[in-house]
Amino acid sequence: MTTDNECRSRTSNPGATQAQGPSTSTVVVATRFVVRRRRDTVPFLCAALASGREAEAVPGFLGGTVLADLWNRRFWTVSVWASPGAVRSYGSAPTHATAMRRTQDWAAESQVERWRTSIRDIPTLAETANRFGVPAPRRGLLRQLRPQHPLPAPHGSTSTTES
Repeated sequence: MTTDNECRSRTSNPGATQAQGPSTSTVVVATRFVVRRRRDTVPFLCAALASGREAEAVPGFLGGTVLADLWNRRFWTVSVWASPGAVRSYGSAPTHATAMRRTQDWAAESQVERWRTSIRDIPTLAETANRFGVPAPRRGLLRQLRPQHPLPAPHGSTSTTES
């Protein structure tokens, strides 16, 4: 089990994001929430899905996943961003900012991990759970998030098509 202090020290380590060098421009942000009260599960789900739709419209959003295990009140999100500036734009977007203000009341547990990588693929929930030091989710409602804008070409890519 991970304590809040351990999470903070793991996620706020500036060396962790810079150790891979300048070629690691893609930013991954992953969250894990356990909702405190059953009555807050549906409002939290609505906020998570609305925030996901908002992320899809932010320039620099490359893709993501939202998983809701409603029975156990556990939620996971993973998002991939082209730059730290894109993450900041999303962080201050109205729907996400409103949801973040309510998180302290809703969450019994919460973890956030952020890391840089040169890979643009969305990490699996198993990979994300490994970073959090908890078992991977085995069930839940899954929604894949897709950008609503043209994707920037990967560094060093000569292809003009996206797959």
